[in-house]
Amino acid sequence: RMALVVCPEDAEQLVELARIAARRGDRDVQRELLRGALELEPNKKTEARLLEFLEADQAPFHRAYEIDSEQALAERGTPPADAGAAHDSHFWVLRQVVVRAYRNGTASRYEHQIVRVLGERAVRQFARWQVNHDPSEQRARILSLRVRKADGRELRPKLGGAFAQLPPLEAGDIVDVRTRV
Repeated sequence: RMALVVCPEDAEQLVELARIAARRGDRDVQRELLRGALELEPNKKTEARLLEFLEADQAPFHRAYEIDSEQALAERGTPPADAGAAHDSHFWVLRQVVVRAYRNGTASRYEHQIVRVLGERAVRQFARWQVNHDPSEQRARILSLRVRKADGRELRPKLGGAFAQLPPLEAGDIVDVRTRV
């Protein structure tokens, strides 16, 4: 701790203190120290993997705010009656954003979006899904993605971190995606 008084931006000292906290069994302090070290040196892959492992056993911050997709579709899944006349390409059933700000000035963002495809423009627009983020400063991933076809089939495209190629869409299809930055 004395070394951090002299040089508060020493990531190695924070990692060493995290090891000491782990030996004492204080997981909360260990996680906080690893977060601090990774803020200073984001390229510490071993520590980043350790932190991800330690945080995996915790409930995500957004769990209490998650909206059930089936309930959202039942309550607001039908587009307005004038959608066809207005030439709407798609209808947002749900656009939920939950942000958690941390004391160190960083934040985590969870998004849950459900969109109903109505026209050809949306077929092209939603052919692939990409999470908007700054890759040099943020980590992003698609937590889940499913496409419910108009005939009732459910498809789950292969996820590639912050990007996914969707199967060919048609009018009436529903895209349900959850992301985290």
